[in-house]
Amino acid sequence: MKKALFVIAALASCMTVSAKYWFGGSIGYDLESYYDTEAKYHFTNFCPSFGMVIEDNLELGLDMDIHDTKYNTGQKAFEFDFAPFLRYTFLRDGNFSMFVQGGFEYGIYSPSGYNYWHLSFLVQPGICYK
Repeated sequence: MKKALFVIAALASCMTVSAKYWFGGSIGYDLESYYDTEAKYHFTNFCPSFGMVIEDNLELGLDMDIHDTKYNTGQKAFEFDFAPFLRYTFLRDGNFSMFVQGGFEYGIYSPSGYNYWHLSFLVQPGICYK
């Protein structure tokens, strides 16, 4: 068992020696109200994204989404999503590239004392500028 763990650790370190890492994401704030009701809410989110290039056209990454919503009625909602993915780049032109990524997303949603969770499988196309 120790030999197998050593081999896995050695392979992982060999993969990361030549890897390039990237970071991205978004931070947002939204105050929304409707003209026909008194309903308002404050929505803040923090969505970091991390990844590493395994080969020229293959990347391994992780998206995290943290959402916090507060309503003027006193209700609060919190959501945390965790989504590892594998990205394949199939077209490059200068600094632009097109890719498709697939993975799964696990999330927890907690509105005012309740807890819900979800599991989603994702396939997403995208455009990247580097």
